[in-house]
Amino acid sequence: MLNRVYFYTSSIEKYLQARFLFDRHGLTVDYSRTNTDPYDEDYSGTTEQLLAQAIAQVADQVGIGRLVFVEDTSVRIDALSEGNSDFPGMRVKHWFSETSFAACDKALVDAGGDRRATVNSDIALKIPRLGRPVFVHGETTGIIASAPPDFLASTQYPWLTPDTFNGWFIPDGTDLPLGALPIEDSLRFDFRVKAFEALIDRLEEYAFALNLPPTAYRRRRPLPPISSRQASLFSVGHDGELGPAIAVVGRTCAGKTTFAEYASGRHRLRHIEASTIVRSLPVASHTADDADGFTFAMRALDELGHDVVVNTLIEQYGDQLLEGFVVSGLRDILEIHKIREMIPGIKVVLIEASERTRYERHVKRARTCAKSSLKDFRSMDRSQDAFGFLTVAEDLSDVLIHNEGKLEEYHRQIDAIVMDRRHIGGVDFDLQPRAQLDQHQLYRCLRILQELDRPLQCDEIEAESIQGGGSRIRHNNANKVLRRVPVLARRFDPPSSHGVEDVDRVRYAITGSGVAYIALMDARRSGPQSGNGGSHA
Repeated sequence: MLNRVYFYTSSIEKYLQARFLFDRHGLTVDYSRTNTDPYDEDYSGTTEQLLAQAIAQVADQVGIGRLVFVEDTSVRIDALSEGNSDFPGMRVKHWFSETSFAACDKALVDAGGDRRATVNSDIALKIPRLGRPVFVHGETTGIIASAPPDFLASTQYPWLTPDTFNGWFIPDGTDLPLGALPIEDSLRFDFRVKAFEALIDRLEEYAFALNLPPTAYRRRRPLPPISSRQASLFSVGHDGELGPAIAVVGRTCAGKTTFAEYASGRHRLRHIEASTIVRSLPVASHTADDADGFTFAMRALDELGHDVVVNTLIEQYGDQLLEGFVVSGLRDILEIHKIREMIPGIKVVLIEASERTRYERHVKRARTCAKSSLKDFRSMDRSQDAFGFLTVAEDLSDVLIHNEGKLEEYHRQIDAIVMDRRHIGGVDFDLQPRAQLDQHQLYRCLRILQELDRPLQCDEIEAESIQGGGSRIRHNNANKVLRRVPVLARRFDPPSSHGVEDVDRVRYAITGSGVAYIALMDARRSGPQSGNGGSHA
């Protein structure tokens, strides 16, 4: 088995960017902290020669048995370069620290006004027992801006800043400096992202060639048995043995990824994206219907089992989860049931925002694959509803965030949840089902279907509801609540009668997701019940 992979750099911003990309692929990268340059920078040769010398020095420091990589950035400003001699080339870091924007602008004007530039990112990877390093490359062409940067650095993504060449450099295909781009747009143009992606592809090739999962180059042990672990992973926090365990759920553009990425960067929680795991599953080849991702995910769960994502997550990360993690992208009730079984202390955090707010964020992000119309956006919501969890999320979540404010406010809410500090607006820390279980019509209908273990007509459900002194669930209401969440109960319609629905003859049978819903609701019975789910802060 291969060891962990290290990024050896003195730049925390570079490391955070690398971890951001690795996390998105469900992979792990570690950081060796150093306050000085980790290797000698000899600019007398080529970039590959510099990196080869650097990786040899670094390998001696971290150990020859470890996977380690280094990265070097170089720039070619066409007007100031001569032939094959790039300016400032590999010396860009020192040149930038000694040059003002005004001085650079004057030099370009004096040289004829050509503002074209190319930024290169080169990586050398040291593989144990391989005598030579492996090189990967990324580059972006563009122009140097005509005015100095007038934007603020990103607090969440510190590599997006006006304080590096990213503040001066406008990539081809956009009108903004690289450092000013929204995070999703920056991924399309960032030279270092291109190199990191090439490195990740290479690591995955090696892992698959060895018939190992994509994260096998990081040594991990299985999770210890549940009985030997503390009862709550979430409550231990930073001073205990275990870290927070959080599953963040919500609709498109509610803020799930922002929550996970901020918690990862600020609180050092491992970010695991469920959709990345889904894409890595051994499912039959994609079809045209898989273009939106939802169809492929549903097909993967149907083929491999609805607990496959959680099982894969546990298998890949093992005891690394005990350090604290946040998983985003779970949307199936059976997934939530499975992860609660495997990690009893996990907290499910539901993020809510109005449709208007979410749609505005969707348009602002301007993802290349984004659909722009409100109709298509609502269609995406319906696709997510088909997995079942989001339609009953308030019943099954522990914490609710109302994410309608500014990003800084949202960050404070995330801090409060991770640190378990409960006095903050917009967060309900003790979310409960909207009704007590003996009054909860959906729960009671499913319980009746489970106990009788056969398809029932709605009038049969009504009759059973009053057995033992329970309150009556009228057959029209039974049909209404069960029809709203089809993943929990399969509906059997009678033959059509001139297009008129015959509610009296409709039958329902509980599904595996319905059984999981009952189990999750029963597990919440031990906590304090509230008729309205408690007061939302």
